[in-house]
Amino acid sequence: MKKKGIGIISLILIIIIAIVAGIKIKQNHDENAVQEIQPVKVSSKTVPTFFFHGWGSSWHAEDTMAQAIKRAGATNTIVRVNVNKKGHARLIGKIKKNAKNPLVEVNFSDNKLTNSQYNGQYANAYDSTGSALC
Repeated sequence: MKKKGIGIISLILIIIIAIVAGIKIKQNHDENAVQEIQPVKVSSKTVPTFFFHGWGSSWHAEDTMAQAIKRAGATNTIVRVNVNKKGHARLIGKIKKNAKNPLVEVNFSDNKLTNSQYNGQYANAYDSTGSALC
């Protein structure tokens, strides 16, 4: 009889653990679920937004976000500005006259400026000195 009682208690514990694990998995799935992007109405039509990548990165870091903004209807234009190691900028794409809130992805070729004077201010460092810090 003792073996039967231990078996029943073990079975009940296994069922409780399975239920708790299932609830936790569902909660985790719900928290990590990707939300659908809803189209938005934008009142201003001419405000550009600049995206600057971080140290050691490139324009690819912002492209997924920029494309999501375009799909949501907040913009109809995404262009890129490539800044070479000498600090010269080249526009890739065109901002048309009817552009709605254009997005500008700024891409620095010299993406590893290392002067601690500009710590955390990557775009400012490039604007101030170009590749002279390297």
